[in-house]
Amino acid sequence: MRKGRTAPGYLLAGLLLTSGCQPTDPKEISPQHGRGLPSETFFLDLHDHSVEGSKGPVFTQATLVSGLRYRLTLSDGSPLGGVETSKALQLSVNGGVDWFHPEPLPSPHASTSLVTGQGAPLAVRLVGPLTSGKTGTLTLTLELLPPAPTCQANSECDDGSACTVDTCTPEGTCGHEQVLCVAGTACTPDPGPASPPPNEGEAPTPGSNTCVDASWPSLVVNGALDMTLECGVNAWVDPGASATDACGAVPVRTYNSGHDPYGPGPNPCAEGTYPVQYIAWNALGYTVKAIRSVRVDDRTPPTLKLKGPAFMTHPCGSQWEDPGVEAFDACYGYIWPEVKWQGEVNGWVEGTYTKVYTLTDSGGNAALPVSRTVQVVHCPWK
Repeated sequence: MRKGRTAPGYLLAGLLLTSGCQPTDPKEISPQHGRGLPSETFFLDLHDHSVEGSKGPVFTQATLVSGLRYRLTLSDGSPLGGVETSKALQLSVNGGVDWFHPEPLPSPHASTSLVTGQGAPLAVRLVGPLTSGKTGTLTLTLELLPPAPTCQANSECDDGSACTVDTCTPEGTCGHEQVLCVAGTACTPDPGPASPPPNEGEAPTPGSNTCVDASWPSLVVNGALDMTLECGVNAWVDPGASATDACGAVPVRTYNSGHDPYGPGPNPCAEGTYPVQYIAWNALGYTVKAIRSVRVDDRTPPTLKLKGPAFMTHPCGSQWEDPGVEAFDACYGYIWPEVKWQGEVNGWVEGTYTKVYTLTDSGGNAALPVSRTVQVVHCPWK
């Protein structure tokens, strides 16, 4: 075999190479973000040689990543059929340690194999006669396949965390979406106990060298005094406050901020209005105060998703079982008992039935309705 024409991917030259040298600059065939699943094509030009018994391997620069799935397709553009080609060639995906013949496709001019990468370059070797007195081109295509499905139902994706929504995607992979709230409790780390502030009535006694300011300090509250958090969406983070007088900075004490011992702070998972107080006093006891009002409101509609397919066929003569729906609200979590529906399915009468599911949370926010169509077929008494 001689050097042939260039092609997308790499050119394989010298199929009967006996040195068996592996490439020094391999290229991993792996997922590329935003570019789809990659593939490589190799052209193997044949000429009138009879090479029965030759076993020298040719290593490509394409490395198959461990654990990923690939499809290898060998297409024969010569008069030789795909079945004979698959018997004459062998492939290796583990650096030439193990070899296999491509499996023939129903088409007489192609063969294919599904393989799992082992972190080694793809290799080819000739173990039988290809043709005699004829020329042609073999095309070897290497395609990366999507990951094998790992789930069929959401129940198979439970990761044991109460703070994630575990779902099985249409592609058969598990998703774990982090949520802020579970059953009215925030999924945030406990900040731990804070050091208690000094008693407000115990102002420090100024010494002879202590700066004193016989006036009220200036208290500046960061952010708005009236704040609104979306329940289950916005976490509570105290913007804080600062105070100064003529002598410099004055310590600010907080109450019910969530980071002090005087209250848990606004609960972003329960609707309501929560006060957060800031107090500062200077060396002479001049005190200033401010209160921030934090309102937690639920304005986000819940989500409604079908369990099972949107279209189902049911054999006549038995009760149709509804796979149900999933109802989730960012503020209140799973609220499937609040789901309502219209339409029923009669499993003893042929026809097409539609069941519509609706959901409204306690805040009056309505989810987009979903529907399922059920076709009852093959009633013997029609």
